[in-house]
Amino acid sequence: MALPFQSPYGTGTLTISNPLALNKPAYSAPGVKSAYAPLTINNPLRLQNTGIPRTNQAIGAAPTPKASTNGGGGGGGSGYGSGSGGSGGGSTYDPYAAYIQAQQAAEAARVAQAEGDWGKLRDSLFGSINDRVGNDSNQYNSSLLDYLDQLKTNQRSIDHAAVQNELSKMQGAHSILDMVGHGIQSGGVILANKNASNSSAADAIARAYGEMGKGEMAKVNGQYAQGADLIHQQQEDLDQANATELRHAGEQKNTIINSILQDALQQLGQLNQNAAYASIPDRIDLEAKKAEIRQQALDALSKYDSVLSSGFAANAPHSVDQNRSEAAQLFSAGTVPDNLFQYSTNIPTQYQGTGPFASTLPIFTGA
Repeated sequence: MALPFQSPYGTGTLTISNPLALNKPAYSAPGVKSAYAPLTINNPLRLQNTGIPRTNQAIGAAPTPKASTNGGGGGGGSGYGSGSGGSGGGSTYDPYAAYIQAQQAAEAARVAQAEGDWGKLRDSLFGSINDRVGNDSNQYNSSLLDYLDQLKTNQRSIDHAAVQNELSKMQGAHSILDMVGHGIQSGGVILANKNASNSSAADAIARAYGEMGKGEMAKVNGQYAQGADLIHQQQEDLDQANATELRHAGEQKNTIINSILQDALQQLGQLNQNAAYASIPDRIDLEAKKAEIRQQALDALSKYDSVLSSGFAANAPHSVDQNRSEAAQLFSAGTVPDNLFQYSTNIPTQYQGTGPFASTLPIFTGA
């Protein structure tokens, strides 16, 4: 005999091999065994909250007691009829359902804790990436400033050499003019003393000193040209170094960005794996985060794009006119008046130990 049933856990059937066993008085007293065939259940787990044993247990045996809340029991029936229902019955405690609920609560608590720990790791990683971008961009700017400091030193050295080259040319030319002028003047004095100032000898002296001056000036110009050529080569080398540094700065910027991205994506990927291992749904969109980090690093580094260009402009080489102007100032600073050491009878010369201005000096002029 098969009787269908339904419980909160599903449906099933009760198979009774001997229906008459249900009407025997022996089954009304718990613990009394019966000689009749037992009642069997084909799906015991679906009856776990109905009071029917979960194992295939004979009807004649005492069922396993289950704890219940306080309340009166229902009245029993006899024969094939059913008894009247009791009043005030309590709900039945289900240990399996309680176990499942406890497991679910524990799992929910574990997931919540794992999500919290994962979120802290994520925020910490984002912070470290931001710090990395800031530190690397500062180091990039520092390297640019270091190069500009060296550029300033090298350019100053080249400009100084150019000024000195102009100054040497001025001094050489001035010395030659003095030599030629004094030579012609001295020759004229000699000829005048001999009453021959109008003779052809005067022209010969002038031409001789002119040729001498021309030869000396050629030497000065040659030395100036050699110095200018060396300075020009040094300036070209420095300009080439500037162009190389500008190109390397762009390459260095890309290298920094790629390094930041590589390290960040490796750590972000590991963080996603940790989330999978912990069975939590949180994930980081790696492609979106990659684009965000790249743009962040590019913005931070691009702030210093103008550092080199402005530094090159501030340390540009001096023009030839600037060099000659500075050389002229230096040349004038070393020039003394023509009458500085001329003898004057207004303040006669006195020797040591004599006169009203006696002194231990060998010679001096009174004030």
